[in-house]
Amino acid sequence: MLPAKINAVVQQRAAWSVTKILNKMDKFNRDLLVLFKEKSNQKSIEHEVELLHELLFYVEKIDNLVTSFEVVNINKYRISSNHKLVKETLGQRHLKPFVFLNNKN
Repeated sequence: MLPAKINAVVQQRAAWSVTKILNKMDKFNRDLLVLFKEKSNQKSIEHEVELLHELLFYVEKIDNLVTSFEVVNINKYRISSNHKLVKETLGQRHLKPFVFLNNKN
């Protein structure tokens, strides 16, 4: 079984220190690549990563994703920002031909 957190310094170049943080906790299921301008201690790194996880948890909610996407349907010549349609389209494993998800950002 893997430990709860695995921290590894991947590369050091110039003044940047690159740290890849593989977090295998139940709460978060993602890998992060974090860049630090100067050397930091382990406690401050873990604090920053925890703040990143909290931020990403809020941003990745389905309601926030639905707001930032629109469905472009070339077959019907329509662009729709309807929340229900965007949510259904995001939930599909494979999109129909000529139906696209466009991020408004």
